[in-house]
Amino acid sequence: MPIEPALEALRRRLLDLTRRNRLLHLPAGARTVLRVVDERPAQVWAVVVDEERPLRLLAREEADPALRARLDAAVADARARGADEEGGLVLPPPAPPAEGAPRAGPEERHRDRALQTSLSTEALDARLLRLERAARLHLDEQGANVLHLTLGAVDWRETPDGPACRAPLLFVPVELSRANVTSRHVLQAIDDDLVVNPCLVELLRRTSRAALPDFDPDAEGFDVVAWLARAREAVESIPGWAYHDDVTVGLYAFSKYLLWRDLDPATWPEGASLAAHPLVRLLVGEPDPAFDPGAGAPAAPALDATPPADVLHVVDADASQAAVVAAARAGSSLVVDGPPGTGKSQTIANLIAGCLADGKRVLFVAEKAAALDVVQRRLEGAGLGDFLLELHSGKASKRAVLERLARALERPTVPEAPAGGEPATLARARDACAAVHAAMHTPSGPLGRSPYDVIGRVAALADAPVADVDVPGAADLGPAALEAALDAAATLDRRRARVPDPRRDPWRGVGRTAADDDLRRRVADALRALPATAASARDAGGDLARRLGVEAPADGARAAALVEAGRALAAASGLDASTAADPAWLAAGPALDRLAAALSARRAAVAGWSASFRPEVETERWDDVAARRAAHGGSLARFFRPSWHRDGARLRRAMRPD
Repeated sequence: MPIEPALEALRRRLLDLTRRNRLLHLPAGARTVLRVVDERPAQVWAVVVDEERPLRLLAREEADPALRARLDAAVADARARGADEEGGLVLPPPAPPAEGAPRAGPEERHRDRALQTSLSTEALDARLLRLERAARLHLDEQGANVLHLTLGAVDWRETPDGPACRAPLLFVPVELSRANVTSRHVLQAIDDDLVVNPCLVELLRRTSRAALPDFDPDAEGFDVVAWLARAREAVESIPGWAYHDDVTVGLYAFSKYLLWRDLDPATWPEGASLAAHPLVRLLVGEPDPAFDPGAGAPAAPALDATPPADVLHVVDADASQAAVVAAARAGSSLVVDGPPGTGKSQTIANLIAGCLADGKRVLFVAEKAAALDVVQRRLEGAGLGDFLLELHSGKASKRAVLERLARALERPTVPEAPAGGEPATLARARDACAAVHAAMHTPSGPLGRSPYDVIGRVAALADAPVADVDVPGAADLGPAALEAALDAAATLDRRRARVPDPRRDPWRGVGRTAADDDLRRRVADALRALPATAASARDAGGDLARRLGVEAPADGARAAALVEAGRALAAASGLDASTAADPAWLAAGPALDRLAAALSARRAAVAGWSASFRPEVETERWDDVAARRAAHGGSLARFFRPSWHRDGARLRRAMRPD
């Protein structure tokens, strides 16, 4: 699609001129709008706009007696009809004054610096609190005020026989505030543009020949009463349309209308057509063949080659952020994407600072006002606050804009940064860091791996079990040898998975790695002879048990113990049958067991110290030496004790010379 029809299609989607648009039709039960009763737009304008005074909001109970009676009657009638008590309220006309009584003019009745509502005190306080919080939230998030006081309304119809739609006419930007949590909110105008309903103006332009009168509240001699009268005449010249003196306080947003107006080719200056902009053409699918998006973000080596004096970062930046700033300053068109906390606001602040140093102008827009505030605080902290101009925020009033322009014009010339000094120090530090980076990423060794790759691999295996295996020549393994070792380890791992617990494997202890035919034959012969051999061993064990007077062995362990006892008996010298059969051997069994245990402990102790000490040390007493070593071994004062040195000399004499 050509770019002009594409832009026009986008404009049509932005501006809705049907009753679905809140600016053209306000539903009766809308809770984001507070309806005011028995007020006149011209008198409200005089207090809020001309006199710049705040307005109080009154509940139904606070109305004067005559109006209170009318409000109570209207509320009762709305409830009886099942209509909304606020939007469907029909206020009956006031009773005519008694004959001869002075008539009070509208000037005195409606310029009391208060707006009357039909809500009860509790409902009014809740509605005002909801409006104030919603308006403040929208202002904080998007930087635009949406709370408006509307003066006048127009009833219009989509078709001659269609239902009437009521659209507000004039919008006065206001704010709600209160002194404390127990007081009620008051309404006051803010320093922002007063506008006629833009959607209503466009609806009139498209559907009829009538047009609202020019609206310029800053013009000398502007009379809102006369303007409202001319607006009434223009509206009521259209069949089925009517004007009403409605007054409301509510949330009305104009963001889509502003986008619609900005996309109008007629609003662009000559020679700067929106349809001719290369980025706009790219976004609507009609790229300009001559459009050059630039080289994009530079690589890290290119950043290292940039002199520090040309970087001009006002906040810290990593390599990716510095690459984005360098690409944008070089004229590249790019999109930067990243989750929260990745440094986009720092990047934008550095980009703006660099472009200012290059003599460029920067327009920074964001969907959320918080993003604008973060970048603004960073730039102000870097001393660049006088170069910033807020155009779309709660503080961007006409007065604030003029004051900022005056401060920027009065700012002295910024001195140039001195050459050498800190930039030279930064260059040396950067070169040192670059050298470390190059060393970390340079492949080396037989495997051709960089230290960075090796460290990353080791970190990834931090939780893997450690195999205490010495691999000869591991440092000299090349890629082929490493691959072969990994294959062998994988093969071993697969085969190990098919082997049961080695401690219970019947082949445990077998040293054979292969079995030839001769071995198979001999194993088969042994297996055939095994039953006879086992029977012979069982008979021999039973005979030996009878001879020793004990029970026959039931398993291999008992049979081995029986054989050991027989061998000990056979090896004993000078032991006759009468001595072996003496019952005293059985009576002294526990004592003999203790003696045997003591002899075993002595043999173990002797085996431990005999390698370092002379054999004769066993005949000496060492209790006092051991006690002194245990008592003073952890104290520094031991070196001042004569006994410590005497004991040391005695221990050295007792040790073997070798």
